[in-house]
This record gives sequence, C-alpha cells and structure tokens, in this order.
Amino acid sequence: MRALIDFMNLLHPWLTGAGGPLPLPPDDLPGQINLLGRLLAASGFAEPGTTIVCDGATPPGWIGASTAGIPVRFAGGGREADELLESLIAQESGPRSLLVVSSDRRIQRAAQRRRARVATSEQFLARLRAPAGDTPNQPVRPREALTEQEVAKWLEEFGLE
Repeated sequence: MRALIDFMNLLHPWLTGAGGPLPLPPDDLPGQINLLGRLLAASGFAEPGTTIVCDGATPPGWIGASTAGIPVRFAGGGREADELLESLIAQESGPRSLLVVSSDRRIQRAAQRRRARVATSEQFLARLRAPAGDTPNQPVRPREALTEQEVAKWLEEFGLE
C-alpha cells in the first residue's frame, strides 16, 4: 500500500521507543531518513507513490531526492510538513488507496475528508516491527464456512467423492 508519511511526527515515538525501540542513528536526520527508507522497503511500504515528508529545508548532508527508492520531500525553509502533507493529500488522485501516517489531528482530518486511510505514528511503527504478513491492531475477519455445494465441488476436484 502507498503511504504518505509525516516523518517528524513519526520520529518522536520512534526516538522515545513507543511500542519498543527501533535502532536509530542519534542526531543524524539523513541517517534517520535513510533507515526509515530501508525499513519501508523491507516491510512492503515502498510501493510507487509512497512519500516521506519532512519539515523545513533540505538538511546539510542530504544528497538526492529519495532513500531506498522512496521519494523524500522537504517542506522548504520556514514551512512545516503539515502544509505540504495537506497539499499532497488534496492533489491525490486515488486517496482511497493511500495510507496517511501521522498522529497530527489536522493531517488526519485532511486525509479523512478525502477518504484516505489513516494510521497514527504508533500504529505504523507497530506495523514496521511486525513480522511479514502480520498486521497488528487490524481486525481479523473470521473465515466463513464453505457451503455444501463448495465442499462437494472441492471433493470432486480432488477425487475424494
């Protein structure tokens, strides 16, 4: 699933270890962004359209426009990521297939108005920590029983009838 990630909002619970600490280079914004990019790529969130959005101007030492193939957008000098996030959400052509990651209520409301999916930073970090295929905090829909016709079809298919 494509994700639009409020990096600075995600950074706080990541640094404070909410839900269990993830290794993170201290005081190294480019290193932190690169690590997030690698985690996203390893966890299946590196689909085309996934973007990491950061406050302010491009930091010293940042080279390139992406990490692990994931675009990184800086809001620009004197601007917060919130403004850029709201703009990107408003411009989104397929918001229902977009996951917006932010604990900021302003960003969540902007995403919900467009019917995008929303995850708090804590929920998203839990997803990054989860083993592949496991999605914590997601309701599991029980499997429905097969009808008699479906059972008969499968028995016939496998020559067990």
